[in-house]
Amino acid sequence: MKIFKLISILLLTTLILVGCGDRIEQTPTAVANQFLRNINTVDNSKVSLYKNLLKAPLVPVITEDKNGKEISRTLDGASSEYLEIESSINESIYPLMSHEGYISILRSEFSLLIPRICLEAKNTSKVIEITLGNQIIKDEKNVSYPYEIKLNFISKDNKINEDTMKGVIKLVKQDNKWVVLEYEISQFPTIHLNINNLN
Repeated sequence: MKIFKLISILLLTTLILVGCGDRIEQTPTAVANQFLRNINTVDNSKVSLYKNLLKAPLVPVITEDKNGKEISRTLDGASSEYLEIESSINESIYPLMSHEGYISILRSEFSLLIPRICLEAKNTSKVIEITLGNQIIKDEKNVSYPYEIKLNFISKDNKINEDTMKGVIKLVKQDNKWVVLEYEISQFPTIHLNINNLN
């Protein structure tokens, strides 16, 4: 319960700080484009944050039965330090997401995919082009787009490796505002597959 409260406080703080920044056009297309650009652009400061995230301690999660007797104990809980760093990494995407979407992206760790690739490959990433396919309209408050992103992974010696990602992004209109509900990746960058084959 403490972790949930801590997450809620961090998310609210991030929303307040980032929400006061630049406003983007409120169409589903504009929100989808901004989200895809923000989540897949990683500079050196975001790589450093991700490196610090890996060093942040985890805390014990204790599962109890209905009588309060401990059933199991694992080190899966995120410490306040971990949550604070994760919030910093995600500060540019959180205001563009529904609460459910943000929780989903944390669970899938898709928000950490490109920072992880950049750390392991000693690169940064820059989105070159975003192509949204035909809008799939479920109803007036739910739309989806297939997407393709061309990105450059840039090494420290400025060598550029162009790569592609594909997937689907789903948006929902909440409180007269379009926000990302789901972010799916169906084709990972080739560099990701190469790194995984080495591990």
